[in-house]
Amino acid sequence: MRILVGIAIVLSAITIASAQIRVDAGTSVGFTSASASFRDLPGFPTCCPSFESGSGTGLGLGLGIDIPIAGSLFASIRLAANDRSHTMSTNELVDIIVGNRLVQSTIEHTFELPLTEYGLESHVGYRFGGLTIRTGIGYSHRALGSVRAKEEIVDPSGVRFTETQSTTRNARTAPMPGSITSAWHWIGVLGIDISLKRGGAWKLTPEASLTTALTSVTSDTPWNLTTTSIGLRLSYTFGVNHQPVLTPNKEPRKLAATPPATTKPMVPSTLQPVNYDVKLESDSKLNVRIEEIEEETYLPVLPYVFFDRNSARVPMRYATRSMSSMPTTDMSELDLHRQVFNVMAERLKLYPAAKLTLTGSCAADEQDTSLAIKRAMSIASVLVDSFGVDKRRIVTRARRAPLDETVATGGEALAAYDENRRVEFSSVESQMLMPYRVADTTLTMDPPSITIRAKTLDGKPLDSWRVSAEGANVDSSSRQGKVEFTYQPTQAAAQSALANAEMSITIEGRQSGTMVRDTLRLTVDALRLFDKRREMRNDSIIERFTLIVFPFRKSELTDAHEQILDFVRSRVGENARIIVEGSTDILGSSDENARLSRERATAVARELQGAITIRGLGEPDAGVSQQLPEERMLRRVVTITAYVPVGGK
Repeated sequence: MRILVGIAIVLSAITIASAQIRVDAGTSVGFTSASASFRDLPGFPTCCPSFESGSGTGLGLGLGIDIPIAGSLFASIRLAANDRSHTMSTNELVDIIVGNRLVQSTIEHTFELPLTEYGLESHVGYRFGGLTIRTGIGYSHRALGSVRAKEEIVDPSGVRFTETQSTTRNARTAPMPGSITSAWHWIGVLGIDISLKRGGAWKLTPEASLTTALTSVTSDTPWNLTTTSIGLRLSYTFGVNHQPVLTPNKEPRKLAATPPATTKPMVPSTLQPVNYDVKLESDSKLNVRIEEIEEETYLPVLPYVFFDRNSARVPMRYATRSMSSMPTTDMSELDLHRQVFNVMAERLKLYPAAKLTLTGSCAADEQDTSLAIKRAMSIASVLVDSFGVDKRRIVTRARRAPLDETVATGGEALAAYDENRRVEFSSVESQMLMPYRVADTTLTMDPPSITIRAKTLDGKPLDSWRVSAEGANVDSSSRQGKVEFTYQPTQAAAQSALANAEMSITIEGRQSGTMVRDTLRLTVDALRLFDKRREMRNDSIIERFTLIVFPFRKSELTDAHEQILDFVRSRVGENARIIVEGSTDILGSSDENARLSRERATAVARELQGAITIRGLGEPDAGVSQQLPEERMLRRVVTITAYVPVGGK
């Protein structure tokens, strides 16, 4: 018990500094199974040959709290009261004399045990979307009622025991001998969360659980319990991110959930894809060329941390622990923003004379203006306590509203409030907020993609099939039909093929209950960066820059943009082929966003030299999430892609 109390104290302390705390209450029905092996118990006479099993049904009640640990991992404490009452019974066949005849009779021997457990459980759990799995240990105090034992003739009817002149004998009600009132148990739980309101904090969770007692009911004999339960819990999550419903002056659009991170795709080639056929009965020998291209990618450092309404606690989506090294492969703008504490701490080490100013602000829908300075101090505490930054290098300030305030009306006002609840990073040292370099090479393939077709020997379609390349699943289908798909390798798959000098694509299928399988092997001709430099071939370096965020609905260049453009010009020179692409978030009308994105691209293009192509991309596609403030701000950018020529004979 002391162990669980200690765990409860620790987890309660964690709640002071945690967000997304979840509390729940629920009820359940438990089906208890008892297992034992005894003939009798002290004080309970019986003629039974042996008791081996029993069962019972009872209700349960519980209260719980879930505390996030990292990502989808969480810990929890639950208080529970459960009815574990059950009946141990066994039947005995005996021959008895009825009148002058010998008759076979069935005698039922029973022990009825009223049992209620009051306990505390500690779990560790993980959430896969709406599916929750948790496991842990629990401690219970057992309240045992008086045991009721008896032997009863159940067949044939009307027969009585001679000694009692009734159908029962050895009836006794008494306390359980050697009862154990303190018990430990293991529990596993599987639940499915059902949101009562989209994006809301209230959830209804059907659960199924398995509980196994680690302690016997009595010290006189092994008497163990296992309970299977089904139940329903109602929960509320504190600190859920406010998800605005955007209703701009046009038809409402559904805001998509953040798509899962994917491996960076291959850089498109200007050549046309080539289609190949592959039959399941044989391999085809083909050639592809994979070329290494030097690429420098710079992502914007979004100098904000956004807060939940009426809260000064750093949201859990931000990484608040120091990393040994910053990841640099396939990092997106959003990934980098989640690591903004690591970026700031890293740059404070690079520039030991720099100081960092943290300016907190509030939104118009918040009455407590002291939240502004509290938010700045919260950021400062993370940098000092978790990243070891000297507190003398941090200055905290507050404003009622941010300097570049997002102002919107109608259905977009809630989104504006979300963007204004923030802390802004600033520094006299301009390098502190310069774009972040995250990659240095990429691969292209010639042809850029391969269309694969699978044909069976008899020409009949496959019932189901799966395609894998370089050991990873690429595509699959359980529908009957012709197999045809286009394969374009990821950077990781291309790197593996380059190292092996071969690309392998495998098709596995089922046809009329028979498994069929074949592999297409392609020889890889490698064009490595080192070889191109050594042979002085014509080549180019790809330079990618994403400028820092433009103010809301503006296209004018700021001083911060000018500093970055100075850096861009020093990298690309005058002979580069440049593509400048402007973009916007989802707020506003589609026509307005298309115009604004082109104006942003044009403003940047005027500052560059070379063969320049200007594109206005407008607002994001429907599949791109725009729910969080950082997701919208990271769309108010201009991306520069420069193909810089190098070498050549």
